[in-house]
Amino acid sequence: MKKTSAFLAAAMLPAVALAAGISSGIVNILSLISNVIGMLVPILIGLGLVYFLWGVIQYVIAGNEEAKKGAKQVMLYGLLGLFVMVGVWGIINLVGDTVFQGVSTSAAKSYPTVPTITTN
Repeated sequence: MKKTSAFLAAAMLPAVALAAGISSGIVNILSLISNVIGMLVPILIGLGLVYFLWGVIQYVIAGNEEAKKGAKQVMLYGLLGLFVMVGVWGIINLVGDTVFQGVSTSAAKSYPTVPTITTN
């Protein structure tokens, strides 16, 4: 453990000497993480909605009570997952807007789109 921490400290020594590079590097890393999360959250919410709708379809086509019970569980887990995802997303946005007041975070709030092919 001591060797690993000594190696990491020695590896970070040039970065400490050039401290201006660290802050821009950290900002770039945080921006990348924010953009990836910003793209994944709507996809995960969409998957949760599909899971809930799959439970609705199972419930409608179920013939017996046992199958309907299973479909109700799928719908319940789908709704619970959607509630948790949207709630956490809202809390993160609330905290982010509170902490980073006045900082432009428009890139983190953009939604992914389908790429288009243009011809010349």
